[in-house]
Formats: sequence, structure tokens, C-alpha cells
Amino acid sequence: PTRRRQNDLRLRLAQQIERPGVPSDLTIRETGNVEHFALVYLHSTPPDYTTVRRLRSLVNFLKIFNDIDDCVAFINGIVFEKIILVLSNVFCSSILSRIEELQQVYTIYVLHDAGDDIDLFSTQSKIQGFYADVNDVVTEITGNIEKISRDLLTYCSASSSATTLDTVFAY
Repeated sequence: PTRRRQNDLRLRLAQQIERPGVPSDLTIRETGNVEHFALVYLHSTPPDYTTVRRLRSLVNFLKIFNDIDDCVAFINGIVFEKIILVLSNVFCSSILSRIEELQQVYTIYVLHDAGDDIDLFSTQSKIQGFYADVNDVVTEITGNIEKISRDLLTYCSASSSATTLDTVFAY
């Protein structure tokens, strides 16, 4: 039973990794996201099942990539949501110049190995920080998710008559 459960968990995790041949012309809304955010995880190795569960507890829609081109294509296809990107520093030099100015990329968290040179990328405005462990990233996103949600709120003031002001909050 334990071996079968582990195989089932691995299979579910493997299904989360973006693979070539999957239609990429679908926006997140067409595939089921109803949140303001999509969390994108770009790393050469997929996160373990516990980490996936923790990330999904923050942002339900999670896409896991191990290929830069697939990841960039997905990000470019986003229309309505903002991207919270968690990526390995191995990919920084290849991807940051391609996505830094995209409006759908809201914030970036970089995972790095001890001893890696991170000063090269510290000037990127959307990078929130550099983290040695994915659990530190989860903790940081947990602390920031309310602020991020609040930043995405748009306030509109609409008046139905000259004497009455009705405030309408729109997302």
C-alpha cells in the first residue's frame, strides 16, 4: 500500500510538469483558474509533493516547468492573472531578460544554492529575494500574499446622482 501511494503521488506530481505537445494556446481561465494569481515554478527538478501542497495552499493554480521556453510561452499566454514566479538561479540569466518587463509577471522569488553569485540579478525590480530553501519562499509568499492581493484591487468611484456617492469596488 505504501509503495502504491508513493507511485500515485509521483504520477500526480509528474502530471503537473509542463510537457511539449500540450496545447499552449489556452489561457489560464480556459483551463480553470478563477484566482487573481498563477504561481509558476521553474526549476530543473520538480518540488516534492509536500512542497506542491504548501504552494497550492497559497495559490491554487500552480504550473511547474523544467524548460525555459515552455515557461516563457505559458507566461506570454497569460491575459487576466498576475504571475508569482519561483525560479532556480540557474535559469536567471536565460529568463529574466525575457520576462522582467512583462506586465503579467508580478513578482519573482529566486532559489539559489549556497555560494552562487546572486549580485548579478539583485537589480531586477520584480525580484523579492534570494532563498536557499523552497520552504523559505513559501513562508515569504505567505507573508506577502495579502499585500499582493491588496495591490491588485482597483478602486472605482461611481456616482449614480449628483447628491449621492456610491462607492463600487471592482476587481
